[in-house]
This record gives sequence, structure tokens and C-alpha cells, in this order.
Amino acid sequence: MPVRSTLRAVSRLSPPLRRRLVPATLLVLGVRAAVGLVPFRTLNRWTERVPLGRPSGDVPVAQTVWAVGAVAGRLFPDDPCLTQALAARVALRRLGRPTTLRLGVAEATGGGIEAHAWLEDDGRVLIGGAQSPRSYVALQASARASRPGP
Repeated sequence: MPVRSTLRAVSRLSPPLRRRLVPATLLVLGVRAAVGLVPFRTLNRWTERVPLGRPSGDVPVAQTVWAVGAVAGRLFPDDPCLTQALAARVALRRLGRPTTLRLGVAEATGGGIEAHAWLEDDGRVLIGGAQSPRSYVALQASARASRPGP
């Protein structure tokens, strides 16, 4: 989408949604850079350990998820799922909302496998497509808020 039409679309958004775009953009860019530089296991651990913020009614979860999805989908349209899921996980932890990162695979058209990432909150898909749990076989679920004891 050309810059002018993107700016026009942003200007039509409500002020609360516009305010969500700047932090979402910075977070998505940081996560995308980390995805390319840091082993997944380490990055997954880092995002699990982002301190839980205090729940706030000021920033609705839906607006945060929308902003992350909109930014990642525009900046990285060919491969946004892992970036979106990790960025949304961090943003939601900052809002006091722990989530579960899911990674899954499915048989690709023409053979091979296709991988996908999505983010859930109590079994409800927040980002990555509501059909993901039915379309992909989950390989890994990260810890929700704590690790097992000794």
C-alpha cells in the first residue's frame, strides 16, 4: 500500500486506535529483528519472562491485538505469524494478560509441511486466525505464567 494511502487510512482511525499504532510498530520491528537474530528457544523464553503489567482498562486487549496485527501484516505480509504472535504476547503481558503461544504444522498443498504460529488466551485465539487450532497440529505450547517447581 503506498505511503499516501496508508497515511490517509491511519488518519481515518479513531484517536485510541492511532495511539496504539506507534508502540505496536516499534514492538513489531524489534521482534522481527530478534526473530532473525536470536534462536527461537531464547526468544520464546524472553517473551515468556516479560513482567506482567498491572491490568488496565485504559488500553483494551482488542485494540492492542488489532494494532500488532495491522502493523505486522502491512510490514511483513508474506510471513507475519510468528512476529505477530510474539509481539502480541509481549504487548499483552505488559497489560497484565499472560497468553499461550502455539506453534503448529499442517500438510502443505503439493506436499511438505506448512508451519504457523498463533496466540491464545484461555483457548481463544487472539492472533493468528481462529481456525488455527483446527487447521494445524500444535507442536508446542509455552508456559502460560509460571514454570513447574523443583
